[in-house]
Amino acid sequence: MAALENKTNGIDEVEGQINELFEGEVMSIIQCKNVDVKSVKQEKFLEIQLMVKGMGNIYDSLDYFIQVEELTGDNKYEADSFGKQDAEKYCLFSKLPPILLIHLKRFEYDYNTDTNVKINDYCQYYDEIDLDKYMTENHDQETKYKLFSVLVHSGTGTGSGHYYAFIQAGTSNSRF
Repeated sequence: MAALENKTNGIDEVEGQINELFEGEVMSIIQCKNVDVKSVKQEKFLEIQLMVKGMGNIYDSLDYFIQVEELTGDNKYEADSFGKQDAEKYCLFSKLPPILLIHLKRFEYDYNTDTNVKINDYCQYYDEIDLDKYMTENHDQETKYKLFSVLVHSGTGTGSGHYYAFIQAGTSNSRF
């Protein structure tokens, strides 16, 4: 994406289009359980990176992405004047882009071997997905997407192998 953005800089007709087409926003939320303290941080993204290992399908990966993490014990949240508090940490999408890029994490770092290892776990994806469940409340935007293309890596390591793009013919728009 950075290379594409660099190539389009200075071309008036397309400058800024990358963000308009691919940029979304995710909201990271920490909510204290016993005091009225809530932290919300908005972050922009150009792609969603989803876990593959141990996930059966794209919705399992999305559920994992927004999964609530309990902040308790030694991992309590520092809530300003209230001190350390039990809290919940999670995220939701607050804005989705017209064209959604999903990056399935097919490699993970192995600390024992000091190398990246390819994850070959099966992960089903669909011709159509709906992200409504993963959005903040009271949103007013379209959450349904149609699959346009898939990029597949063939090989064993990050520095070897080949990439193949499978593009659905006749698809001119990523949304319904």
